[in-house]
This record gives sequence, structure tokens and C-alpha cells, in this order.
Amino acid sequence: MKHSSRTLQYALLFCLTLGALGATVSAQNGDASLKLSGSLLNETGYIGFRSDIPDGSTRDWYSQTQATARLSQGGDKARFSAELWTRFDAATGGWDLSLDEAWGEWSPLSFASLRLGRFPLRYGPCVAFNPANSLVIKSPFDSRANKVGLDGLALEMQPLLATKGGRDLSYSLVMDAALLLPSAAAGLSPGASLFDIGESSAHGRITFYAPESGVLGATEVGVSGDFRRLGGAAPGGKMSIASGLWLSADLAGFVIGAEGTLRSPGYEELSLPGASVSSETENGYGWALSLNRRMGDFLAIVEASYAIPGYGWQGFAQLSRNVDDNAASLSALVDFDTLAARIALDSAWNIGDFLVLHAKAAWNYRPEKWTVPLANEYLAGLSLEYFF
Repeated sequence: MKHSSRTLQYALLFCLTLGALGATVSAQNGDASLKLSGSLLNETGYIGFRSDIPDGSTRDWYSQTQATARLSQGGDKARFSAELWTRFDAATGGWDLSLDEAWGEWSPLSFASLRLGRFPLRYGPCVAFNPANSLVIKSPFDSRANKVGLDGLALEMQPLLATKGGRDLSYSLVMDAALLLPSAAAGLSPGASLFDIGESSAHGRITFYAPESGVLGATEVGVSGDFRRLGGAAPGGKMSIASGLWLSADLAGFVIGAEGTLRSPGYEELSLPGASVSSETENGYGWALSLNRRMGDFLAIVEASYAIPGYGWQGFAQLSRNVDDNAASLSALVDFDTLAARIALDSAWNIGDFLVLHAKAAWNYRPEKWTVPLANEYLAGLSLEYFF
């Protein structure tokens, strides 16, 4: 089986704690029942590798079977969730296994909650780019890019709810703080032990939500700060720091999004399409702008991004249509510095209540020019997914 020993260690550790978390949640929720859901998917297709890759290391077909299972329980005072994902690659005969989530949450007060375990960390309005979030990879062409959560302890507070009549306010203020343990699966401090506190990170986030007002629709403004390697493992023994901010607003039917970031030297940049890069000697910064508009059954998205080091100007566009049980989308990502491009066409048809048929095709122009070179030039495949 081709999965890392660290993944197995994490899975075993969290499975040992699931019973305690589940028992606590059950006690808090009384008669609330556990829910099991998930899906089973097989995808098979043709793949064309770059001509400079030796034929002995490639195959012109692929077939992968994936399974996802989620166990959850919710209530007023406590919640619990665990998600396990596995994949078998018929072409290579290898298995992958990932414990994507395993967390319990306790809300002793109406305005505060405490979460422990492996949980997702997602924020920011852009689809293809996510510079404000330095801890999670995001990619419009990889459905697994931001699935694996981060390990740690998180505290969320909504101070406006603590005030008299706070539940009647249309505004919302959310404050988050988290201690994140080393996690190779999420790209933090590779090689560090799960309990090596000196390799841990801290994360803080403040998000403000405002309702519609005149021509301005619902608006979200946020700021975040990440402190990587609390023990001073950055170059020169200094802590690596990243700050992010974002804005999302609906203006006359257009949804406008903006994200920005500033990172200290040595901070690994993980959130842009491609892969992580880092700078040991200079600050890194970047921004992204997004504009989308829904027109009947169609949704159009246009985004632009600029970031250094390791990236320059990139652009993304997507046009999608969703009608009843059918959906289709055409996406394109362009690196303007190298003139490399990725284009993908996806479509889906609901067959009954539990079965979905997918078809996709992708073409990569100058795939070797990306920050991390892509192996294939094109592919086409069909998949069938059953949900339970």
C-alpha cells in the first residue's frame, strides 16, 4: 500500500480519540443520532504524457477507484465529524489513504466554541487563487488540493452574540485563534513529529459580515495572521510570519473579491496553483482579484493574481452552466510570464437520486513551464459516482 507511515500514525492516533470525542458529543446532544454518508467513485480514461518523459515510466491509460466515508453528529452544545478517504490506482497497483478530518467541537456558550482534532481551514473569496490563506493549498484543477485538514486546537468567538440582543443583530463578527501542530499532510514543517511543539504554528483570524445595504449586497471583510514554527526554526532562528486580508462584496449583481498577503523571508508559500516555493532572503507578497456574475443558468468567473517570489502574473476564467440535473464548466488558467496554460472541460449528469456520471477532458500547453512541471499534456476520462 502506497501511503505514508505518518498518515497511518495520524489515523491511529485520531481513531483512538474518536471514541472519547464521540462519547462527549453524544452526552451533550442527548438523543441526536450519528449520520453516515459518503461516496464511491471510479474514474477511467486516456492520458497523454509529455514526449520528453521516458515511455517506460508512463502508461496511456488510468483507472482510479476512490471511496469517502463521513461520520458526523450535530447538536446545540457539541458536534463531531470524521472523514476517511482512500484511493486505488489500477495502473500502478498502489493505494492511498487519508484521514481528511477528525474533530470534536464543544460550545459551552452561545458565542464561543472549542474545536479539537483535524479540521479544515478555508477562507477567502477567490476560486483559483487564495493568497490570504498561507496554510492551505488551493487549485481549481485538483479536487483534493484543500481536503486534508490541519491538526490542532481552535477557539472561535462571536463577541456580538454576547451582547444583549446580539442574536437580533444583522451584523456578525467572528474571531478565530488556533494552535496548529506539525502536519506533513497539510504542508507544515515536513519531517517534524506531531508532538514537536517547537515546530507548531499559530493562526488568528477576524471576519466581519455586513448585510445588504442599498446597492451593496452582503459583504465580508477579513484579516488573518500566521506564525509558522513557534520554536524559531526559520532562517536565522526567527519566526516566519504571514499576514492576509480579503474582501467580498455583491455590487449591482457582480460579486467582487480581493485577497492580499505579505510573508516574511523563509515562509513557504503554499496557496497558489502549482506548488510551494519559498524565499530565504526577501519578503514575499501577492494579491488576487475576482469578479463573477450569474446570468440565468450561467455563471462567469474571471480572476487575476500576482505574487513573488516564484510566481508572476496569472489569470483564470471559468464559464459554467447548471440546468436541472445537468452541469458543465469550461476553465482556463494562464501563466503570463511563461505563456503556459491549462484548460479543462467538465460535465456531470445526475442519474437518479444517488448516481452521477462525470465526463472530463483537459489540455496543458507548455506543461513543463509551470513552477512544478506537469507530467501530462492532455487527458480524457469518464467517472461514475455513487452517493450514500
